[in-house]
Amino acid sequence: MEIRERTQQILKAMTADAYERNEVMALSLLSALAEESIFLLGLPGVGKSMMARKLKMAFENARSFEYLMSRFSTPDEIFGPVSITKLREHDTYERITKGYLPESQIVFLDEIWKAGPAIQNSLLTVLNEKIYRNGDCDMHLPIRGIIAASNELPAEGEGLEALWDRFLLRYIVSPIEMRENFNNLILGVKAAPTVDTVIPFTQKECDELREKVRECEMPHEIVDMMYDLREKMNAFAKTETDDTSKENINEMKYYVSDRRWRKMAHVMKVSACVNGRKRVDVSDFMLLVHMLWNSDDCCDNCRNAVAQCVAMHCLRDYMKSNSRKNKGRTETLVKDDGTHYVVDCNGYTFKIKIADYETMLKNPREVYFGHEVNDGEIEMVDYGPFVIQVHKEGYVNINSYSFPLRRSGETLATNAPLCTNETVEDVYASLLRLINENMFVANSNFTTVLHNLFSEYDKKFRQIQR
Repeated sequence: MEIRERTQQILKAMTADAYERNEVMALSLLSALAEESIFLLGLPGVGKSMMARKLKMAFENARSFEYLMSRFSTPDEIFGPVSITKLREHDTYERITKGYLPESQIVFLDEIWKAGPAIQNSLLTVLNEKIYRNGDCDMHLPIRGIIAASNELPAEGEGLEALWDRFLLRYIVSPIEMRENFNNLILGVKAAPTVDTVIPFTQKECDELREKVRECEMPHEIVDMMYDLREKMNAFAKTETDDTSKENINEMKYYVSDRRWRKMAHVMKVSACVNGRKRVDVSDFMLLVHMLWNSDDCCDNCRNAVAQCVAMHCLRDYMKSNSRKNKGRTETLVKDDGTHYVVDCNGYTFKIKIADYETMLKNPREVYFGHEVNDGEIEMVDYGPFVIQVHKEGYVNINSYSFPLRRSGETLATNAPLCTNETVEDVYASLLRLINENMFVANSNFTTVLHNLFSEYDKKFRQIQR
C-alpha cells in the first residue's frame, strides 16, 4: 500500500470522534514523521492531551510518555530516578530511564513553561538533537514526536527563547465552533471504530521515508519564495511601535532563526514525500503558516505574508503562460506626460513611471507587481492586484492584456504579442486542486485568506477587461 494511502487511513482513525481537529491532527502526524516537535496553545479542555494519545497509534509498538509540568517538577519525574546502585557501587550519577521520556517514541509535555531550569536545559538537546546526557554517556533517543502544550506563551524575560525556538510547528487549538459538532459532542455520538483496520508505520518504513526525503527535490522557485518570505518577516520586525519603551518588541515577534528555516525546508520535503511526490510544490510551502509566528497577535501578518508569496508564485506562472499563448486583444498608449507611460484601457487609465519601466526592462523575463496609489498611477511593490511584465519589443503586459508602449510622436509597435483571456479564477482553481491533494493543508482555513487575496486580484482584472 502506498504511503499516501496508509497515512490517510491513519489520519482517519486519529480524527474519529475528534471534532474540528483534522488540521491539528494532520500537523501532529507530519511533525512526528519529520521527527520534529509541535507546540499547542489552547485553553484547558480542548483536547490537547488527546492528540498525543491518538498519535501513538500511528507507529508500531510506540511507547509514550505524558507528564503535567509544575513549578515543583523534578528531572527525576521526566528523565527517570537516579540509580542508587550505580551511584553506590560505581560512583556514577546515572538515571534509570526505562518508562520515562528518554525511552519513549511519543512524548506529551503539558504546561511546558512551568518546568524548572534543570528540566528545560535538558530539553534543549532532546528537542533539537534527540540526545540526552545520562551520566557520562550520550543517549540517542528513539523519540519520533514531541507535543508540548500550554494555555499561554512563554513569558518574556525568563530565558525561554531558546526552548521556544525548538518547537518548529505551532498551532492554536480553539474550542468547538460548529453547532452540529457541539451537539454530537454533548450527545456522545461516536464514529465507527477504525483503529483495528489501521496498519501503523514500522521502523523500517520510517527509515525508508527518511531516504526518500533526502532525495526529494526542492525547486529553485520554492527556495526563492522562502527568501521572499524571510524578507517580509524582516520587514515586520523593523516596523516601529508606538510604545518607545518597547522599541525592539517586533524584532522578537517576527524573528525566525536560520535553524528553523532549514528545518522548515525539511518538513516541506516530508510533506511532499508522504503525499506521494518527489518534488516540493506550493501546497507544501503553505505549511510555513504554522512555523513562523512567535506571538498570537502576529499570526495574521505571518498568514498574509505566506499568502502573498503563494499568490506571487502563481501569478508569475500565469503571466509567463499568457505571454506564450498569444491570444486576446490590445489597446494603445494614448499619451506621455514626461514622467509616466499612460495606457488607456476601455476608459480606465493606468500610469507606469518611465523609470520603473526602464528598470523592469533590464530583466524582461521577470514578473513584477504593483498597487494603484492615486489617479491610476501604479506603484511598484512586491505584490499586488496588478501583475506586470515588460518586453524589449516595446509593450507591457498588465494582468491579462497586452499594451504597446510609445511616447508622443513615436511609431506604434505593430507586432506586439498578446496575452490570453485566462482569468485569475482559473489560476486560483489550479491552486485549490494542489491544496486539496495535500492531506496536511486540505483542511486549513488558510484557503480563506488566499481566496480573499485572489478575489482582490480578480476584481482588478475584471475592471480592466470590462
